[in-house]
Amino acid sequence: MSSLTINRKKLANIWIMLGSVLAVLASAAAIYSWLKEINTSVSHNQSFFGRWESNYAYPITGGTFTFKGMTEYFQNGKYNVAGTITVAGSVESKTYQFEYNAYGAGTWTADSRIFSFTLDNIKTAPKSYVLDGQDIPVVLVSTLLGASAPNLSDAYPSGSSGEARIVSIEENEITLEEKDPKGKPFIIHSYRQQ
Repeated sequence: MSSLTINRKKLANIWIMLGSVLAVLASAAAIYSWLKEINTSVSHNQSFFGRWESNYAYPITGGTFTFKGMTEYFQNGKYNVAGTITVAGSVESKTYQFEYNAYGAGTWTADSRIFSFTLDNIKTAPKSYVLDGQDIPVVLVSTLLGASAPNLSDAYPSGSSGEARIVSIEENEITLEEKDPKGKPFIIHSYRQQ
């Protein structure tokens, strides 16, 4: 066998090895691209980015739950919320109204139809208590009840999640349809803040 034949065989083997390496690299690139697409399939609808003010209410047993506040949605899929929660109603013909300052944080996703969120953390602090038309000082309630004073933070387990149907998205207003704890729909209007 001549050295020319041996060199051709070596050259052919080198080309086959290079072709195999290129095929493996191309496969790896395709797999990476596919995995990246799966990993980034979570949608953060750009229309939500920014600060939004909302005020909504829904019925609860014997009363009404109301929220008024500001939510800021970030591009990384996180949000912060701050506002006032009011729980009002009557028990045995005696009226009550409890107000709490609330601060929370979590994650969110949205496409063109569904808005999903998870409340990772919420802190509430009593703002006012009114029983049958009488203001009850928050300090008095805390002193009398001690550690067992009503705290809404305890009512929301970390990681609580929800979904809302996107009714409409406009430049300065988003309208969502969510469900109350009994499964009845209610509407939330949010207005962009500058």
